[in-house]
Amino acid sequence: MILIITALMIEAAPLIEHFRLRRDMSIHEFPVYRNADIALIVSGVGKVRSAIAATYLLSICNTKYNKDIENVNDDSCIKDHTLVNIGFCGASETQYEIGSLILINKVIDMDTGIDSYPDVFVGKDLPAETLCCFSKPISKEDFENINRKSVFCDMESSGIMEVAKKFTYAHQVVILKIISDYLNPKNLNKETLKGYLAKQMPKIEQIIKEVKQLNYYFSKNFTDKIFKEEEKIILEAISENLKFTHAMKQILLNEVKKAKLEGTEPIKILEAYSKVKVNSKTEGKKFLNEITAKLNAKD
Repeated sequence: MILIITALMIEAAPLIEHFRLRRDMSIHEFPVYRNADIALIVSGVGKVRSAIAATYLLSICNTKYNKDIENVNDDSCIKDHTLVNIGFCGASETQYEIGSLILINKVIDMDTGIDSYPDVFVGKDLPAETLCCFSKPISKEDFENINRKSVFCDMESSGIMEVAKKFTYAHQVVILKIISDYLNPKNLNKETLKGYLAKQMPKIEQIIKEVKQLNYYFSKNFTDKIFKEEEKIILEAISENLKFTHAMKQILLNEVKKAKLEGTEPIKILEAYSKVKVNSKTEGKKFLNEITAKLNAKD
């Protein structure tokens, strides 16, 4: 399921209209809107609120909505969830026009200095940028005290990335931002902002389609199709010999899928570990990290 988090209703309204989402009146903690394969929550402003809302939405989708998804006769509706944050951001430079849509490939929490990296597999035609997440709106005067050449800023993204780290994989989070201002956020016109988002709906819809396809790539159905019998045997042997937990096995499967989708043939890397045996899960975890690093290594 696609789980969309917006901070404000002016960000949510065009999405609700375009995807024909309906308010779930059984939920009172947050405004939640949904259809068969999309659920949208309006979190409120700030990374704490966005983190709470994202966690809440993941929770109800793993309980309340999964049963509904199975009753939908649509191959695109699967249980794998992807968090998609859609909202506005400020920009210090004018390299992109106001209303431009950008894809985020790095989030910096400006309070903690922690960096987070969504695994970007979608929106390849969009400009990719680093997003700085602040606890308050940033003006041009504030930017002068920030030790950066340029900045794209919001107030929600790092909260969503923290949730993604805990409950999903890096490929299951997408951050999309529309530039609303050049660090002069006061007196923004609500209808104009809605217009910016509405104008970008064709691109957003395309990314949602790509996310659904990606979810399928990482699903069990696709696993059965993408792996050769030889690879399945090797993966089982590695998981058993290295004493992988279920979660560790899923991490290995996802990393191998990702490598195959990127054009890497992982069989040679895997073969080297198929006969290695360990005495503890701790040892196995070290080997998992080693395998993952090799699968992700760029020539």
